[in-house]
Amino acid sequence: MSGLLGIPWRIGLRLRVLAWVEGVLFLGILFLAIYIKPIWLAALVLLGGFAISSVAWIAILNRWSARHAVIARKVPKT
Repeated sequence: MSGLLGIPWRIGLRLRVLAWVEGVLFLGILFLAIYIKPIWLAALVLLGGFAISSVAWIAILNRWSARHAVIARKVPKT
């Protein structure tokens, strides 16, 4: 049974959990950047957080897509 937009519900649940974790991490990095007084250091923390977050998302999605990839097989001739 498909969920929203044809995404299976288990994968949709995983993506929702990852989105919540991403949101909490983003808010934590944002508050840390606000707390740090030199503005250049705060900007560096924000950019570093964005870079690490994007690399993590790419790695997770690559792993999931590789796990669910369809492997082409030869069809025997009859």
